[in-house]
Amino acid sequence: MRDTYSNIYLHIIFHIKNIESPIEESDLPEVFRYIGGVIRSNSGIAYIVGGRPDHVHILTSLPHTISISDFVRAI
Repeated sequence: MRDTYSNIYLHIIFHIKNIESPIEESDLPEVFRYIGGVIRSNSGIAYIVGGRPDHVHILTSLPHTISISDFVRAI
């Protein structure tokens, strides 16, 4: 029996809509840890989560059990 293997990487960027109220610089590490936890709880792997006060970059792998839209919505 043959097995099929695939690995899908996603680069997701979230940008804050209202620039007047960005994330505080001191809160960024906690926000990044939280996002990583959400990804892990949905069976993904968070390779890198980082960014600036007005946007967040995420490099993650997409689990096989969830669609891209549901995965991003969960994050």
